[in-house]
Order: sequence, then structure tokens, then C-alpha cells
Amino acid sequence: MAGRAYVFEDYTSSHSPLAYTIYDFALRATRIPLNAFVAGPLSGGPLPSPDERAFQKRAVSAAFYEKVCPRAAIHSVSSVGAPTEAEGSALIEWWVKRLSEVQARVRPFPLRLPARALPPPRPLRLSHPRHLRVVTLVHSAVVRNFAVLRPTDPAALYPPPRRPLASRPDATTDPHRTLAGLVAVHLRRGDYKRLAQWGAGYMGFNSHPSLPDRFTIPPFENITTKEDIEDYYLVHCLPSPEQLAARLHAVRAEHAQRHPGAAPLRRVYILTNTWGWFVNSVRKELVRDGWEEVWGSVDIVLDAAQTGVGMAVDMRIGEGAEVFLGNGFSSLTSNIVMLRLARGLEPASNRPHYPPFFAAFSAFPFFATSDQKKPSASARGLGFAPDYQGEHDNACDRLPAL
Repeated sequence: MAGRAYVFEDYTSSHSPLAYTIYDFALRATRIPLNAFVAGPLSGGPLPSPDERAFQKRAVSAAFYEKVCPRAAIHSVSSVGAPTEAEGSALIEWWVKRLSEVQARVRPFPLRLPARALPPPRPLRLSHPRHLRVVTLVHSAVVRNFAVLRPTDPAALYPPPRRPLASRPDATTDPHRTLAGLVAVHLRRGDYKRLAQWGAGYMGFNSHPSLPDRFTIPPFENITTKEDIEDYYLVHCLPSPEQLAARLHAVRAEHAQRHPGAAPLRRVYILTNTWGWFVNSVRKELVRDGWEEVWGSVDIVLDAAQTGVGMAVDMRIGEGAEVFLGNGFSSLTSNIVMLRLARGLEPASNRPHYPPFFAAFSAFPFFATSDQKKPSASARGLGFAPDYQGEHDNACDRLPAL
């Protein structure tokens, strides 16, 4: 857009000079090439031009940029005046104009979209990411776990076409085809107390106006204790197995109402960074509630190379599931929601862990009226009461962040 080459960096989990680090009692690569996760122009692939005679600048790696562009010849562009609080499209347009005005070499800079880059009712226009490709390594991992995913239509395992079908008469993959009967659930276990301190709302596309659920940031002027606000956030991002079972039960019933006569939701796949004991506890509750199969990230089989891109494998499964239940505060959930909406999947098939319905707010002192001092029995049963605080505290302390 600005006539500049995009500079991308490899995925870096640690800036240690060593090739590996210890994570979760196992060796983990500190750096993984970006094109092991995504393919296309974003990671250096060719960018088709609307004019075949036009010269298109391909993206280059940060290592290549540092080699061919001496620091003495680099011009830094100031971000002073950037509309950081505006919607995402306005911020991008500002940078395009700013970069177009500079004739010198430009130092790479990170373009950080604010968490409110997609404020309703003026979100970024969502269209097909036509040139984004699923990497062969990720696709091979999904196909390898055919026995776990068990699609009724094997074609659902294949990446959806990223170009409009009208321009691809040979295309045979329907972008609306999903892993029928499968609900993908993103359970990121980490420390979410900071969300309460920041008064955070849902991230990115998780607040897209087409989605059926909204998160209400508590009125801080009515907060009585720090624990109150932490309780409110934790039930939205760290549900217990019992809470999750209740939520999935409701999602299954709502899906059946929206699609009468269709095959029911029967299976669950859990995208998670936790250990097997937690997945087993969730599986026990869900099977008790009538789900036929419950699998998790710890159950799929990956080779050494596929393990390094395990998050991308989980994202591909989440994108292809018939229903996706995500963490509204997570960027990984936001990216999956973006891909699902761009494919044209039903917005109502994207749900958060907990519906922020107002009836449950009375379980918290800062939402309660003068005659509502204690959580109701129904709210306590759904996990909206502070009774679970100790359990969530322990989960935050002992489980690593993704």
C-alpha cells in the first residue's frame, strides 16, 4: 500500500543465544521460521499484482533487512501524531500516508493496533484473506490426526480456498465446509488477574459486532474489593470443568434450536496449553453430560517438526470446527474468529466461554442492588460466585501461560 517492503521476524519465544530453552519440562526451540506457521506474502511469498507489469515488493526477513540496509542509511519515521485510539483502518491509512511521504530507507517499526482497533459499530471491513495459505507442515499434522478429528467429510480437513470461488473454477473445497459435530474449545491456562487490574475488554475480533455475545466491563466506581473484580474476570477466562460443562450444554442446545433437523454437536476438541490431568477432568464432566468424545491438544500425535507449530495446528482445527468456543481475552481466539468470519461461517458459531448475560451480574457486589447482598444459588451453580476463587488462583500459579 505504501510501496515499501514488509519486514517480518521469525517466531521468537526467547532471545537466548541458545537454540533451545526449557519449557514445561521439555526442550523448546527459541526461534522458528515464520513460514513454518503461515505461507503467502506475509512470510515472503509472492504477492499477485493487479497489474502484471507492475513491480511488487516482496516481504523480507529481518535478518536479510539488517544485512542489506546499513544502519547509517536508515531513516526512522516518528509515530508522533498517529491516531492510536482510532479504529484499525484509520491507523493503517495514517501509516500508509506517512511512509509514502518518505523517500529514504525506513527503519522497520512494529505497527501495534490497539485492543480497541475494532470498536463497534465501525469495524474493519472483513473480507477473504485471499493470499494467506495453510503451511504444508500444519496441514500434514491435521491430516495425520484423522482418527481423532474423524470428519464425516474428509474434504473438511483440507484448507479452505483463500480466493473467491468465482476466480477458481477448479476449486472443489467449499469454504463453508466444517468438521461436522465438532466443538473446538480454547482453554488457555494462565494468569488473568492482570485483566482485572487493567479493566480489559474482549480483544480484537472477539468484539466484532456480528458476534452474538458481548462482554460488559464492570463499573469500577462501584467495586468494593480487588477480589470482587478478579472473581468477575476469572469466570470468563478460567472456567472450571463444571462451569465449562454447563456452558457447552447451553451452546449445544442453542445450536440445535438454530439448526432444527441437523446432526447434533457430539464431540469436543480442547485447544490448550495445560497438562493432561486437566483435560481428563474436563473430559470426565463432558462425557457425564452426554458428549460422545472429548479430545485435547495433548491427545493428538505430532512429530518433532509438527510439535514446533502445535499452536498453528490447534488454530487450524479451531477454524474448521462446526462451533468454536473461545477465550474473549485471547489473541489466539481473536485470530481464529477472524479466519472463521472471513470464511463466511455463521457468526453465532463463535462463542465465548461464558455468556455475559445480565442476570448473572447480581452475583457480584458491584452489580448488586441494595437488596442483593449474596450470590444467588443459580449464579453460584453456574460458577459466577466467588467460591471458585481459590481454585482459579492455584491454576494461575501452577500453569504456564501460552
